[in-house]
This record gives sequence, structure tokens and C-alpha cells, in this order.
Amino acid sequence: MKWNTLLKKGLETDIRNQLVRRNPAPSNCAVQAPKLNPEAKMPAGDSAIKRDDRLFVIQNQIGACLAAIGKSLTILLSEEENERDKKLEALEALGDAGRLLCDVHHVQS
Repeated sequence: MKWNTLLKKGLETDIRNQLVRRNPAPSNCAVQAPKLNPEAKMPAGDSAIKRDDRLFVIQNQIGACLAAIGKSLTILLSEEENERDKKLEALEALGDAGRLLCDVHHVQS
């Protein structure tokens, strides 16, 4: 999908989830959204819990974007053999990041 379309319509949930799963955050980078402590959920109202759930999804989506960009930069900066396949992998990850960021923009608009 073109980014302009994504900015207007957003991603389908299953595609969004697929892109996030395809770009997991590295273990040495704390970009995963923290889960709300169950004790904190108890006194929070329904609207606060729904808001936290939406923020959790968005934070994880942005974390996947950062992971995809980092992965791409690592690939592009490395001097490994089989460069064509690696560059295609980097381009795919950058495309994933762009689509996810367009979706975040759409959801927040």
C-alpha cells in the first residue's frame, strides 16, 4: 500500500500485527511497551484502561519501527557477502517501518 493511502485509512489489524511480529525489538534495547501493573488497573476507570491499552499497542508499534530501522542500518553498514539479499532485507524492514508509522499517524489523527 502507498503511504498516502495508509495515512488516510490505516492498516488492517492482521497486517499491523504481522509487521510488528516480523520486526521484534532486540533484547538489548528497551523499546517494548511496559504492561500496566494489575494493581494499578484495579482503581483505574474503564476509560483509563482503554487508553492504556491503546498506548500499549502504539508504543509496541513504534518499537517495531525502531527495530526495523536499526536492523536496516546494521545490514547496510555491514560488509558481508551476499549484499543483494541483505539490501533487499533492509529495504523490506524500512518499508515495514514506514507502513507502521503511517498507521500510527492515522490512528492518532
